[in-house]
Amino acid sequence: MKNSSPTIQAVPEMQRFLQKHKPNIRTKQPVDFSLEKYTTPRIRTKQLAEFTRQLATLLEARLSLTRALEILAEQSTHQRLKKILDEILTQIRGGQSFSNCLKSHPRVFSEFFVSLVEVGEQGGILEQTLNRLANYLEKLDHLQRKVLTALTYPLVIVLVAMGAVTFLLVAVVPTFADMFEGFGGQLPGPTRFLLELGTFVKSNFWLIAGLATLTAIVLVRLTKTPKGSVLRDKLLLKLPFIRALLKKSFLAKFCRTLGTLLNSGVTLVDALQVAGKVSKNQIFRNAIRKMKARIIEGHSILPANSSIEPFSPLTIQMIRVGEETGQLAEMLLKVAGFYEAELDATIEAMTSIIEPVIIVFLGVVLGGTLIAMYLQLFNLVDVIQ
Repeated sequence: MKNSSPTIQAVPEMQRFLQKHKPNIRTKQPVDFSLEKYTTPRIRTKQLAEFTRQLATLLEARLSLTRALEILAEQSTHQRLKKILDEILTQIRGGQSFSNCLKSHPRVFSEFFVSLVEVGEQGGILEQTLNRLANYLEKLDHLQRKVLTALTYPLVIVLVAMGAVTFLLVAVVPTFADMFEGFGGQLPGPTRFLLELGTFVKSNFWLIAGLATLTAIVLVRLTKTPKGSVLRDKLLLKLPFIRALLKKSFLAKFCRTLGTLLNSGVTLVDALQVAGKVSKNQIFRNAIRKMKARIIEGHSILPANSSIEPFSPLTIQMIRVGEETGQLAEMLLKVAGFYEAELDATIEAMTSIIEPVIIVFLGVVLGGTLIAMYLQLFNLVDVIQ
């Protein structure tokens, strides 16, 4: 007997309508008020590379995954890593796959890491994939250390210079002011300016420190917003030395990440999705989104005979050759090696240029401050007479 009830017949139509017009409601993520992520030590890239290499070695020795993880958890001296490995072991014994267990720790294991592990599990080549991951992480750690050294060195020198000048203005200059007032006489212009500046800084030290802290907090907050982050990235890419450093660092990381993913069997669209997160620079991320859109539309990954930031003509040509010959992964890894060498040369050149500039800067700032203070002492005999 055929059911002709209008109510029952309308149910599928209503479900399709509700599915089509379902409101886009974002579920709120629970707020984590625990202090664990601030009190426990962070797992660095070098430590993650060592763990990955050790795990690959144990799996190549025909140990089971659970036994290999047990050994690494027992010998680990890193508090956070040991805890994570214990949690992963519990989940694996409960029937979950290794890649799914890693997904529950996104702060430690990136989407790139999880994607390669998942490919290794599905293809039965987990130890080979882990070796590739270890090679990638070791290269990435070397790259990060180079960039960090290049950016930290001048910053530390400038901060030391600022600290020295502040100490002179707050602790030393006021002493000279009291001494000069006792002698009387007309002080030279630079000395008067320095004495007044030192008195002002000493009287308003906490106010200046508070305003500087507040300004830093506001700037950090602004850079967290979409418009603020884009503006920050645009400004950084206009600085002469910083622009070259950031561009070569991005190209090296992007090409190595994409090449490693493709070499492991990940599809190009999925690989671009993961590789798009190798940089926090919004300008670079937008460029990768455009590459992904071109692939989805059926075009080449990059248009020929054009200049697309931050990709250089060499990168575009190498990628197109890789596409045409079916060796895109190998070409990307070669480009990554080229830019890693270029980055080393850029950092060395920056260091050779920055060192004399910093020496001159310190000489002008500290030397000028000391000369202004001692300028009156050169005429001290005349003042006393």
